[in-house]
Amino acid sequence: MLRLNKNIRKVLKKLTYRSMKLKLIIISVVCLVQSSFVLHPLKMSVGDITYKDKALHLKFKFFTDDLESTLQQFSKGPLGLVNKGVDANSEKWIQKYVGANFSMQVNGEPLKWVYKKSYTVAEKEGVVFVEYQAKYDKVNSIELIRIKNILLFDGIPEQKNIVNINLLNEIKVLQFENGSEEYSKEVKYDLN
Repeated sequence: MLRLNKNIRKVLKKLTYRSMKLKLIIISVVCLVQSSFVLHPLKMSVGDITYKDKALHLKFKFFTDDLESTLQQFSKGPLGLVNKGVDANSEKWIQKYVGANFSMQVNGEPLKWVYKKSYTVAEKEGVVFVEYQAKYDKVNSIELIRIKNILLFDGIPEQKNIVNINLLNEIKVLQFENGSEEYSKEVKYDLN
């Protein structure tokens, strides 16, 4: 009986040691995952184009630190997006920068995007959203879309940009990669 108690104690000690080891591993993984969001190794922006209420809507998502470092080079001054968030000064530079580095043509005609807003969301810490809109009531006549997207290419050599186009009951995806030969890509729609 005494021997059984010693064996139970040994097993309990091993279980306690193993559970502490498991807890330590779990805590390490959680810390690593959280820090990866801060240090995000992925250098990417995403743009979503949709159609609603006789207008095309464009919404970009940028990592805040990537956008800030590129905008600081573009504006030749500090902006504080990471610490302060979006303010009137950073909005002005975001508009200028996006206007100089993103364009879209529909059926060969340049589309005029109107800036709507830039903002951050508490649940998506580290991300800046930028929204544009363009009046367009001929969505059913779209045959060809051409997009130029070199956003953040001047500041981040490994930058990749994805544009999701959700029009005419189809989702088409364009990928732009810094260092590639193609900074302008097109999507065709079959109207038949």
